[in-house]
Amino acid sequence: MPAVERAEVWDLIEQVAASAADSSTDARSAAVSAALTQLPPPELVSFDEHLAQLSAAAYSWELWGAAYTMCGGCSDDSFMDFRAWLVLQGRATYEAALADPDSLADVVLPDGDVPAAEELLYAADVAHEAATGSPIQREPVALPDLPEESWDFDDESEMAARYPRLVARYWDDPL
Repeated sequence: MPAVERAEVWDLIEQVAASAADSSTDARSAAVSAALTQLPPPELVSFDEHLAQLSAAAYSWELWGAAYTMCGGCSDDSFMDFRAWLVLQGRATYEAALADPDSLADVVLPDGDVPAAEELLYAADVAHEAATGSPIQREPVALPDLPEESWDFDDESEMAARYPRLVARYWDDPL
């Protein structure tokens, strides 16, 4: 079965998303979704697996705190959508955020855009079902166990200390 290599996933996301009609998350997600409809089913399965693995690798309290700061709060579902958005930003931004979540202060969101890309999570599955008549049969990718939360996302001074650039950019009255 032909597989898509991880580097090909990044290439597709970066090339297709960059060619979107505008830089909004919705337009970028739609462009990637449209490109996926051109892939054969085995490659869609592989793409979906890589996306799930990348999302799982971004499952950390540190990134959840960054999402909370950028979004003004962040539920479990919202954090899943945020991680898809993070992948949609491309490899360099993704890797920088894993190393230093505060680096997300450098990402410029178009006016009214939200750092969430739920559509991307289902794009390969939708394309696969359109091509074959059935959804992707997948084994769920396990999320890493998070240690007990060590700080309160609502503690303004703690968040400002952890995410000084994000707090300065996204909060109305940073400390």
